[in-house]
This record gives sequence, C-alpha cells and structure tokens, in this order.
Amino acid sequence: MSPAGPERRAAWFSAYATVFVSSFCVMVVELVAGRIISRHLGSSIYTWTSVIGIILGGLALGNWIGGRIADRYPARPALSRLFLASSATCVAINLFNNLVGESALLWELAWPLRVAVHVALVFFIPAALMGTIGPVVGKLALSFGRATGQTLGGIYAWGVVGSIAGTFLTGYFLVSVMGTAAIIWSVSLVLAVAGLVYSSWAVRSWTWTGLVLIGFFLSSSGVGWATELGETLALRVAPDENLLYHTESRYSNIEIRRLSADPEIRGMYLDKLLHSQITVGSTHEMHYGYTKVFAGLTQSHRAHDQRLRALMIGGGGYVFPRHVEDRWSAAEIDVVEIDPAVTRAARAAFGFPADSKIRVHHADGRVFVNRAERRLRESAEARPYDIICIDAVNDFSVPFQVTTREFFAKTERLLAEDGLLMMNFIDVVDSGLLVGALGQTLEDVFEHVVLFSSNDIERAHGGWRVALVLAASNRPIGWFPEGHDPRGARRVSDPRFAAYLARPEAIVLEDSFAPIENLVAPVVRASSRDVAAVDALHRALKMEGLGDLAGYMTYCREALRLDPYLPEAHYNLGLALYRQGRADEAEQSWIRASSIDPDYAEAHFNLGALYYSRGDLEAALARFQRAVEVHPTMATAHNALGIAAEAAGDLDRARAHYRETLRLSPQLAETQGHLTRLDRNEQATTQTR
Repeated sequence: MSPAGPERRAAWFSAYATVFVSSFCVMVVELVAGRIISRHLGSSIYTWTSVIGIILGGLALGNWIGGRIADRYPARPALSRLFLASSATCVAINLFNNLVGESALLWELAWPLRVAVHVALVFFIPAALMGTIGPVVGKLALSFGRATGQTLGGIYAWGVVGSIAGTFLTGYFLVSVMGTAAIIWSVSLVLAVAGLVYSSWAVRSWTWTGLVLIGFFLSSSGVGWATELGETLALRVAPDENLLYHTESRYSNIEIRRLSADPEIRGMYLDKLLHSQITVGSTHEMHYGYTKVFAGLTQSHRAHDQRLRALMIGGGGYVFPRHVEDRWSAAEIDVVEIDPAVTRAARAAFGFPADSKIRVHHADGRVFVNRAERRLRESAEARPYDIICIDAVNDFSVPFQVTTREFFAKTERLLAEDGLLMMNFIDVVDSGLLVGALGQTLEDVFEHVVLFSSNDIERAHGGWRVALVLAASNRPIGWFPEGHDPRGARRVSDPRFAAYLARPEAIVLEDSFAPIENLVAPVVRASSRDVAAVDALHRALKMEGLGDLAGYMTYCREALRLDPYLPEAHYNLGLALYRQGRADEAEQSWIRASSIDPDYAEAHFNLGALYYSRGDLEAALARFQRAVEVHPTMATAHNALGIAAEAAGDLDRARAHYRETLRLSPQLAETQGHLTRLDRNEQATTQTR
C-alpha cells in the first residue's frame, strides 16, 4: 500500500536522497582511486583507464545483482545490509591497496595488466556493492504510487546529480583539504549512516557505524593517545623520521624524504616518482644528468657575467632555477609550476628560499606560453627569453599540450633571435619513439636540433630507460662535451639521432593529433620493471635493517633480475657480498654501479676504500677524488681522500681535504687528529732544519 500526502512526499524524498548519496559516494571513490593507487603505480593513461573501466564494470555487475535482490527481498532491510557491506569494503580499500601494491605476485605481469589487476582487486567489489543500491531504491520508489516513468526519471536524475556533486566536491575541495585516507573513511561513514537510517532498530547497524566513527577518529585525530592507538591498529601510517614533509594536493601526493644523512640528501616525490634531489647546504650540486645538460647548454649560451632571461616550465624542486639564480647574478627567471602545493613543499623542506628573486607563476605551461606570446606581440615593453626549459614530463605522464608543433612555434616566437629551447624527457634506447616524434616536431619549427644524454646510449641497447634532452635553436648549437664530461653530459651522435628521426613513428605532433600515450608506452612498460625492481630493493633494505644478510642479498639479486641497470641494486649487492668476505665480487658490483651512474659517490667511495686496503693508492685516490667531485659535501669522502693523499706523500693535498672535512663536519675528532699530527710533523721538520 502506497503512502499518501506528506508521507508520500517524504518517501519520495528519502528514495531520491538515497540514490543521491550512493551515486555521490561512487564518484568520490572513483576520483580518489587514481590518487590512491598512484603511490604504487604512478599516474598514467593505464591507471585512469583501469580505474574508470573497472569501476564501471563493478557498477554494471552490481546493477544486475541489485535487480535480483530487489525482486526477492524487502527493500528497506536489503538497503541497510547493502549500505553496511559497501561501507565495510570501503574501509578495506586503503589496507588492500597497500597489500596489493607490496605483493611480489604481480611483479611479473605486463604493466597494463598489473595496473588493471591492482585496481580490480582493490576497487571492483566496493563498486559492485554500491552498484546494487540503485535498483533496490528504484523498486522501492515504484511502490509509492507515482507514474513509472516519472519515478524512474527522478531516480536516474538524482543519481546523476549525486555523481556531479561528488565529482566537483572531491576534485575542487576534498582531496586538497582532507587527503585520500580521510576521504575514504568519510565515505565509509556516510554509507554506514545510510545503512543505519534504513535499520535504526538493528544492533549491527549501530555497532558498525560506531566502529567506523571510532576508526575515522583514530586514523585522523591529532590527539596523542588516538594517534598511537591508530598506528598500533595500522589505521594510520607510523611516523618515519626520514619523511620530512607530506601533503596531498589537487594534482599529486607530495613527499619530501631524507635519502641519506652524510651528506644529507633529500628527495621530492610526486606520487610514486622521485622528481628531484638536493644536497642540503649545496644548492650548486645537481644530482640528475639532465639538469647538468641544462647547465652546460646554458653556460655555453650565456656567460655567467651576462644578462640572462629564462623561462622554465615545471618547477618541482626548483633545483635548476636556483642553480641559474646562483650562477647568473643578472638573471631574470620565470618558473611556471601548475601546483602551488609543490612550491610550498619546496619552500618548506627543499631549500627554496622565500626571498628568492625567481618569479613563480602557478599555471598550466601551455596557458602561460599562450599569454606570454600574445603579450610579446601586443606590448612593446615585453621582452623575449634567452632560454626556455621544459621540465614537465615523467616516465608515466607526458602532457601532450607541450609537445606539439603549435606549442613549439609559440615558444620559438618567445625566444630571442639566438634563443635556446631545452626539453628533457625519458625514452627507451631501442624504442626511441618519443625522441623521434619530438625531434621531428622541433625540426619543423627550429633550424637546429641536437640530442643530448646523461648516459652513454651509443653503447646501450635493449629496454634501458634513459634521460634525454633535446636542444633547439635557430642558431647552431656549438656545445660539444668531450669524452666523459664531469657534468655527466654527452652529445648523441648525428647518425644515432638521425636513426631515431627516420623511424616511421617519428611524426610531427600537432594539436589535432599527438598520440603521446602510444609513443610513451615502451617507457611505461620499462618503468613497470623498474617499479618492481625498486620494490624488491626496498625489501632488500628491510632485510638489511633486520640483520638478515641472506634475505638482503636475495632481494638485491631479484631487483637486478628485474632491472639490470639499477645502480642502487648493484651497490647494495656489493655491500652484501663484502660483508660475506667476497671482496672481489663486491668490487665488480660497485664498478658496475659506478659505470651505470658515474655520479654514484657512495660506489666510488667504497671502491676507494677497497683499493686503499689493498695498498693501491693511485686507484684509491682516483675513486675518492671522483666521490668528492660529484658530492662536494660528503665529509667522509674528503676525510678518506686526505688519508690516501697523506699515505701517498702529498701532504698539502691531505691537509686541504682534512680542513674541508672539518668545515663540513666539525665533530669528526679523527680528522682533527690527522690534521694536528700533520701540523706537528711539519713544525718538527721545520725546527730540525
């Protein structure tokens, strides 16, 4: 029997509110799903395709099951159970995401399949359960006596309105204010309350709602006892002394971590990817090869005492912009960074000073270039740039709007007549799909285009990912780093570059057609192996911390099986071998690490110590010298270099490095003793004379 009058209106309202809430929660979960899995899988076309497709698949199955539930069971008790079950599976999302992300069982899968399986294991069941609610609400609403078409139309309409509300509220507000973990708890609580509304008499409804409320409080409260209990129950992440800064923005999950203590090196992570590194107290030191290419090209283009006007698209850790600010006193620097939270993180914990003269613009790079190019055309006061650096890509995501001929044509008009454009990106050596297309597109706009690398790709082959830099100008680019340049830069030979340009996939990219996802696919597949290898390396380090030497070595070898070019895995395998007394094998591992990454200071240092122990002073001096070249603030390397130089009879060199050691680490009493002994010996020699 249908309700009448006010009761009927209240019944219709409750049905519309129910479908609004369920659709709202579905969209909130779908939007945060990409952010949640990005901590393990990064963000790419594969992640968002999997999230959308699998959640839609879950909803479809849920709708089918919900229709049968509606025909067999009373609506209100069924809705209560479905809401409570949906709430329970949402509570499990964060736990399952971490378990699946850390599971070695998925490492061997092809990357697109691994992403799809990960998303399915975490989100398919919650989506399916929430999908069961709509048909049951529809059946309930039809019992209220309104016309069938009008009833179903209202149900569908309010469901869509709920989806719209969930989309905008999450994207514009919730992610940046609450963070994904708190959002998932909030969704679970909303679903639990909805279940309680439909069965307020049931003990299970009150019990579950209370548990969710307690879990929400323990996972997000700043109260001391609640924080400790939440960590004990694994409801929140335990404190990590190396995690210096963490926040979630509308664009990414941002972390700044301490990577080493001596010297103190910090890394900025955007989602899963390590974006930037700095050595605290040494802003001139650049860790990434492509930034050294940028620096070498810029210095060859404008001497330090000349005026330099630079535009940099992509701020991140602001490493290269600060290098330019420090080295070019008359530089005018505009940095375009789309995410204000990244800039705040860089200022808070990555050494980017608040009084920097760098002008930061929080905008999309393409939008800024469009406005700047129009301003240059229309205003006589606007001036062109001497260099433009594009540093806005990563392994998983290349924004197509900064890769097309139309975009490069506008950057060309923004540059002075002898201006220089530099763009970094990542490609696979044997693929070269991206470098070929970008090279062809730049050659369509600029007269001269040159390819640089921080690795020796002339001898590389296979699925090795390499960081590359394309430089373009209307004037010849005359920088030729010879041999093993200490800045880590190499100019790729013209025949090798021409081979990339000659590939059939090397098309000119245009706004109307830029198949970036296809061009980046080999990089993403290679990155999947790297991600698995890094996961294995993290497990190795955990084993090392537990004192399990066999496990340490096993996971190091597993990391190298997945990625033979991972220098950290070679380095740690060397440590494990050395601790087993297998010094010769350790030496080979450290040599391999330093050949893959010529700037791996720790590998050079360990080799220097090994050679010193063997009495090979010449080899030891060379390795220690290389360590201090690539990490000038590494006090232990300066100390070791001083000891080796003293043993070789070069007392002036030894004294200089002892003093540098004490300047960097005044607490090193051993070094003070070495320096005191040298000074006493010198005084004794002088007195004897």
